[in-house]
Amino acid sequence: MAAALFLLGRHNPAPVAVTAEHWHGLSGLGLALVSVMFAYDGWNGFTAMSGEVRNPGRTIPVSLAAGVIIVAILYVVVNLAYFSVLPVALVQGSNQVAADAVSVVAGRAGTSVLALLVMLATFSSLNATVITDPRICFAMAQTGLFFRSVARVHPRWGTPYTAIGLNASLACAYVLARSFDQLAEAFVLGVWPFLALAVAAVPVLRWTRPEVPRPYRTAGYPVLPILFVLASIAFMLNALYRHPVSTAISFAVLLLGLPVYWTWRKLAVMRGSLRGRT
Repeated sequence: MAAALFLLGRHNPAPVAVTAEHWHGLSGLGLALVSVMFAYDGWNGFTAMSGEVRNPGRTIPVSLAAGVIIVAILYVVVNLAYFSVLPVALVQGSNQVAADAVSVVAGRAGTSVLALLVMLATFSSLNATVITDPRICFAMAQTGLFFRSVARVHPRWGTPYTAIGLNASLACAYVLARSFDQLAEAFVLGVWPFLALAVAAVPVLRWTRPEVPRPYRTAGYPVLPILFVLASIAFMLNALYRHPVSTAISFAVLLLGLPVYWTWRKLAVMRGSLRGRT
């Protein structure tokens, strides 16, 4: 699609630049990053399958780095293609930039073909999500942090079918309850605190437990982990500043998980002590 826009489009003669009229400061840039983080989400999904990967100490870092770099290059090229056929003002006000750009080159027929391609790409992304995301609930159930029944494995196919069904049911409920923009914002703000905590755990564990074997090397340690955590905190605080109500609701839902977690652990200890007595 990008090649077609570059070759066949009526190229926009205006330079693509951020002028004072369109500049909303660092806070506006931080808010725009919410959608960007949703578009790039999935870079960390491969780690959920680390238990099923050969030589994960090498395969996972290489796969993560290569995947992020390739996707970043593709996104930059595609966006440059959009700007090559559409004026900046139209891109800013459009909710369907890809469809608008393709219509310049191929009309309504090209827009229909693009919609079909988007559907196919969505199914491929959904396939990867179905493979990775249910394994989080599956792992929680295996370690006693969730209902044990969620850790069931299909006797024939060897898949965590209960966890997959639970994940699909929750997804359907969310889609019926909220719009795409609301879901995207809630998803990013719901996931990003845990990504920040996971990266913050790297220096903490190295300071507190230096004797633990570490099969994964952290590039740029400790500078990159610290910068990642600081940028993540600024990103979330900015979202709270720009969209206080929706962001506060997202964070409140996350915080509700703490008493649930503590209660669950306490009940697990009580059940363990009762089994020991019998």
